[in-house]
Amino acid sequence: MNSMMPRFNFILFRCFVVQIIILCEFSVRTQNTYFRSSTYVQVPEADDREPTEGILQDRVSGVSLEGCGVSCLSNDQCFSFFHNPPQDRCILSSIIYNSSFRVTLGFSQFITKECIHSKAGWEYIGNRRTTKDGLECQRWDQQSPHTHTHTYKSLENQENFCRNLANDEVEEAGPWCYTVDPGTRWQSCGIPLCYDFSRNCKKTANGVDYFGRTNMTKSGSPCNYWADTSQQNHIYTFLDDQFNYCRNPFGDDGDPWCYSGTTWDYCDIPMCN
Repeated sequence: MNSMMPRFNFILFRCFVVQIIILCEFSVRTQNTYFRSSTYVQVPEADDREPTEGILQDRVSGVSLEGCGVSCLSNDQCFSFFHNPPQDRCILSSIIYNSSFRVTLGFSQFITKECIHSKAGWEYIGNRRTTKDGLECQRWDQQSPHTHTHTYKSLENQENFCRNLANDEVEEAGPWCYTVDPGTRWQSCGIPLCYDFSRNCKKTANGVDYFGRTNMTKSGSPCNYWADTSQQNHIYTFLDDQFNYCRNPFGDDGDPWCYSGTTWDYCDIPMCN
């Protein structure tokens, strides 16, 4: 009888540990569901479309909308997901803007707001409000604990969300913020990159959202690489991760554009349907 006690105690201890792990995992999953569902936005124009490219995983049944979102954010290669409520079907995709699909009633697409398409991240409008080291961001309309000469009038309604505007501290730092820590003036928010050059159209008039592959001007001249300053001495070398594709960084101009030779010109980018 006594010889059985150590083994019995070990079994009880093991069960206790397993129970803790299960409870912790449930807690993490619950938190992730809440966090991750808040980071996705639906793409209305993709309703009733089933992707036929960029598929990472296709779970044909038994997956809720929240579960699908958690699965996507748990996969480093997933930047959008498709969910079909009548079927409880979940498709994870490595592509944000799918151009190859078939009509399947019930599907909706969701894309993450918590990634950027260029290291400058001028297009970011997500809700992250902590830095890469976990420091809370200072509100843009406040001057304490850090005063700043910039008034950031355009950010007064952006609370303390991470942002990056033209002529900010360091364009290459991506979205950033002043912090509430008196010892740390500002810091990058460390928002991950999710390059996707597949959508070759613009959704806004000035094309600030354009990240396609067009690399020639409207007159047909080839674009210089943004990293190349041999023909143009310019300040846009932080766009080196955008190769020689037409861009409108920070929406400063009327359309996506590029340098070509010793001059520059706009590019012919169509509006998305």
